[in-house]
Formats: sequence, structure tokens, C-alpha cells
Amino acid sequence: MLIPQYTIRWLLGVTTACAGVFSILALGVRGVVWAAAVSIALGSLVILMLLYALLFALIWGVAMAVPRWGAPRAGRSPFRPQPAPGDDPLLRNDPSAGPAGQAVVAPAQKN
Repeated sequence: MLIPQYTIRWLLGVTTACAGVFSILALGVRGVVWAAAVSIALGSLVILMLLYALLFALIWGVAMAVPRWGAPRAGRSPFRPQPAPGDDPLLRNDPSAGPAGQAVVAPAQKN
């Protein structure tokens, strides 16, 4: 089972479509004006799709590397009981909470 998802009919269809595209490309190279115009249009679409993919990858990489502004950076456990509104030290202006997004560590008690 080399390629189990693809049928022979689908592969023959792709082969036929590629043969048609490359026949038009060959006519365009030989000097037929309408075929040259279609070849340039198809080439432009391919270049634009590659450019869009490159820009998407670039922006996605930057978005993964740079945290969102204003979003908390520290993760929280989904199993921890949720604090009452206004009771979370990270959401209020509490100087003992530390910088926004960092976990609050309680001081150790001396016995």
C-alpha cells in the first residue's frame, strides 16, 4: 500500500490536467500569443501563491516567537479553583504580585 488515499482515476486526472497545462506552455514558448498570455497568467498565480505562503510562514513564525501584548504569560492549571472576580492578585494593582504574568510565590513560613 504505497499510496492508499489516491485512486488510479484521480492520478490519471491529475496527469491529464498537467499534460494540458504543459501543452499550453509549449505553445506559448513557440510563439502563440494566447498561449503565452495564459502561461504568464498561470505563472503569476503560482508566484503569488508562493509569496503568500512565504509571508504566512514569516508572520506565523514571528507570532510564535513574540508573545502577545497584554496577555498573561504564566500558564494556569485547569484544575485549580478559579478565584472570585477581583480576588486574583495578577488582575489587580497589587505590588506584592510582581510583574504581570508571573506567578505569585508565597513566602515560606518559619516554624
